[in-house]
Amino acid sequence: MGEVMGKYFRKKSVYIILIFLIVFIFSGCNSQEREYKEIKLSDQTDTTYTQESIEDKITIAINVGLSPLKSLNIYEEFITLLEDRMEEEIDLVQKKSSAEIISLMKDGKVDIAFIDSGGYLRAREENAGQLLVIPVINGEQMHQSHILINKDDSITDFSHLKGKKIAFTDPWSIEGTVYPMALIKDLGETPETFFSNYFYSFCYDKAISALLSKTVDAVSIDGNILDLLIKREIINKGYFKIINSSNKLPNAPIIVRNDLAQETKDNLKQVFTNLGTESEEKKVMSNMNIDRFVIVEESLFEPIQSMNEKVFNYD
Repeated sequence: MGEVMGKYFRKKSVYIILIFLIVFIFSGCNSQEREYKEIKLSDQTDTTYTQESIEDKITIAINVGLSPLKSLNIYEEFITLLEDRMEEEIDLVQKKSSAEIISLMKDGKVDIAFIDSGGYLRAREENAGQLLVIPVINGEQMHQSHILINKDDSITDFSHLKGKKIAFTDPWSIEGTVYPMALIKDLGETPETFFSNYFYSFCYDKAISALLSKTVDAVSIDGNILDLLIKREIINKGYFKIINSSNKLPNAPIIVRNDLAQETKDNLKQVFTNLGTESEEKKVMSNMNIDRFVIVEESLFEPIQSMNEKVFNYD
């Protein structure tokens, strides 16, 4: 009976978290256009996490920008699957920025994070998190970032966005911010000289909504997220067109905090790399377009490290 009640309360806690996330998303992702602001990583502030950590649980953080906001049930299913495979209770935390997640990892309040590549590089620099695995999505370990515009726009190249408006996502996102920033730098420009205005949406679907409503003229989006949004019919691919695409980028990794016990890290690697072999696992993971998780070398991320240094000029 105790085990049954434990599963009931864990499931109820997931539902409560999901309700909170929905309220957070619709209130916290309401970005407004603002005056020019120079993009400096050192200016990005962290949000304090006030909930006390629970020592006998694994805490997983998920960046809002990594999946379609209207498919939050994906996380419930996947977290439930992980709880079963890990035989441990999991707390789910969702934050709008990589900076917030990294802050929680440094404070020991997040053990595992689904984060984009730019966030991983920053976590590595700050000795907060390290690479665990990456997902294989549609048979690929790599993907591209795409610059999207409305289908009826006459623009055919990124350089034609001079004097237009763009929605960036997370300031550290390779796909949503760093890639278009690199294109701007190649043109000898800055965001202030190139665009008439820009803002951070932090949410891919918020950025696309701004594009479709013509609040902005362009957005930059993770190709894996774009495919997922189209697959789940959250957006219609006939409403936009791609004018630029990046070189191949590694898929968004799963990272763990540095000071997590090595035995726990090893167990997590085994759990993640074993996922996707059973029919139940395949069904849950297919909702995220994920085939399986694999261990890769950090050298896979060298090209995006170079892109980061090119844009932000930090050591």
